[in-house]
Amino acid sequence: MSTIEGEFHLVLSSKGRHFPKLAARLTARPPKCAAGEIPMLITVQVPRALFERPTLQATVTLPPEQKLSEKITANVADNLSRTLSERLGVDVKVTAAPAPLERHWSEILGVPRDCSTTEARAAYREQHAALLADDTTESHQINDLNRAFDLCCREHEVQE
Repeated sequence: MSTIEGEFHLVLSSKGRHFPKLAARLTARPPKCAAGEIPMLITVQVPRALFERPTLQATVTLPPEQKLSEKITANVADNLSRTLSERLGVDVKVTAAPAPLERHWSEILGVPRDCSTTEARAAYREQHAALLADDTTESHQINDLNRAFDLCCREHEVQE
């Protein structure tokens, strides 16, 4: 099988003191690293056929009220990948990701889109406390609120 090979430099760092998150950047040239950054040389080898046929993508979305009878574990994902690969004749990788929010983060937090991070944080804390105090709160409501605040921070480029 014919392959294409390339080398890239991946630079990893940790952002944020209280809630550290992994940050990464990718470059084709040898990187200039700041203190606390870790460079890694990555060699990628892909089949030439990857560029000769269309890439297929599928999204499966479950409504928030839909309850799964079992968790999608690594074993289930591997079995699903293997079955799809055998049936379709292409390599398939199955991953899980949260469904996109149906509303903009500012609507969920109850703030204007051009609000400051301080205003968004105050609204988040107020709503979070109210949801925790309410006995009828469902987990997806708290998850949506947390994701909305996370998207706000990303949009404002704030490391929380």
